[in-house]
Amino acid sequence: MALLSGSTPLRPAALLHGGHAHMCMLRCFARADVGACVAHNHNRTMGLKCAAAAASPDPLPAPAQGVRPLDLSRRLARSRQLEGQQPDPLFQDPYASALAATGPQEQHEATSSGGLSLITAQDIIATKYMDETLMNALAATSVNRINKGDYRQVVLLGDGMDTRPWRLMWPEGTLIFSVAPGECHELAEAVLRQEGARVQRGCLLRRVNADLQAGTSFEAELLRAGFQGDKLSVWVLQGLHGLELGVPQLQSILVDVTNLAAFNSLVLGELPGVSKQQADSLLAEFGLLGAVLPMDLPETSYSRWPAAEAGGADAGSSSVGSGEAGSRQG
Repeated sequence: MALLSGSTPLRPAALLHGGHAHMCMLRCFARADVGACVAHNHNRTMGLKCAAAAASPDPLPAPAQGVRPLDLSRRLARSRQLEGQQPDPLFQDPYASALAATGPQEQHEATSSGGLSLITAQDIIATKYMDETLMNALAATSVNRINKGDYRQVVLLGDGMDTRPWRLMWPEGTLIFSVAPGECHELAEAVLRQEGARVQRGCLLRRVNADLQAGTSFEAELLRAGFQGDKLSVWVLQGLHGLELGVPQLQSILVDVTNLAAFNSLVLGELPGVSKQQADSLLAEFGLLGAVLPMDLPETSYSRWPAAEAGGADAGSSSVGSGEAGSRQG
């Protein structure tokens, strides 16, 4: 899948947008001149809310009441389980069924025609896109002249039941951080231990508790877990859209990411509850310059977009492009 255009080999960026669900996917590299000041400049942070509100007549949603991160993680596991049952699956997750079975079975995953529902298709497309982009990044070497070396720090942000530490093939020496609510970590650890899951030899997983719905910073906890902000890192954001975060919570997450990510670190994943214009405004405010790539096209959907929904996404929310991204200098 060709996501990028233009001639910015070190710092390209792209977004994948889900149409009806207003879910954006992003891929961007860190720049040195923007993100470091965000956490310390109150006017700049407050300006994000104004810029986002002015960009679109549709405001960002208020935080949802009663949305449990644990339920969201179960739903994502159920989507991965369903993909594994397809005749030609995009990926296999041997632990998805056990994780999904920890809660009541939901009925939203299939349409009346027997195909995947829209939300399940979006989860599958997002998972495949992130798997592919992450593995391509980890295969790269000598990214730039400033931070020599490979991506060997990976931050999985949002889903405590993310099984990438066990189902992907990691380069030796990769340090993986899972940042998610504590209740998700506890249940996932218990289930995966029972399933006999083992992180690949030569790699290490560290879990970091974070209340993402409260907008609480996880920067100190991640640093205590051993994250090194002066080294390259890859950030994978998945599951945030299901939490229906408001502006302050989303700001807090982006502040931590941009403050911790060293120059030329990679950020990819989903932006929740925003239109294309709002996503552009959010990314620009934090120095993450990108565009939107629609999920429902043949070349971007991995043949998983529901046939009944094809062409139904808001045309104003879907486009293709490239750009640069920004964070602090390591």
